[in-house]
Amino acid sequence: MEGNSLTVTEKLNSPTLDKSIISPIVQEIKAKLGIFAKVTFCFAGRQANIIAHALAGE
Repeated sequence: MEGNSLTVTEKLNSPTLDKSIISPIVQEIKAKLGIFAKVTFCFAGRQANIIAHALAGE
């Protein structure tokens, strides 16, 4: 799964317990990962995601 938030991507990839304000969301996502055979989170910066940014601006 690609995302343009480096912070969220790092939190989802981290094995440590997140203590930030978005901790409940991160924990919920991690809890649901077991239903998938494999999940990879990677950061996709603005340049790699030009189409999505163009659509979001419309």
